[in-house]
Amino acid sequence: VEFKLGQIYDRLGDFSSAMDYYKQCLETREKIFGSEKEDVAIILFCLGKNARSRSKTDESIEYLEKALDIRRKIHSVNNDLIAEVLYELGRSYYHGTSTDKALLCYREAL
Repeated sequence: VEFKLGQIYDRLGDFSSAMDYYKQCLETREKIFGSEKEDVAIILFCLGKNARSRSKTDESIEYLEKALDIRRKIHSVNNDLIAEVLYELGRSYYHGTSTDKALLCYREAL
């Protein structure tokens, strides 16, 4: 429920409320499943996109890098879920004026 509330607030543009619900959900999922699960990576991914929407580039990169680490551990190299995080990570690097890192992420996402 917390995750869905976060998504709804994200769509409404209430990024602060969305972030609160995503963080609550992350805490709950990590307690129940541990930190190396796809459910946790999904929430970290949403937190990263949300942080970028609030112009918090460093925070966005931090969340997305954690999501990427988890997905690389549990999925094969040529996985769409890994490419999805790389694309969003590239966008965050680009918005943070680190175009070299953005380019590397975009290329790897291909």
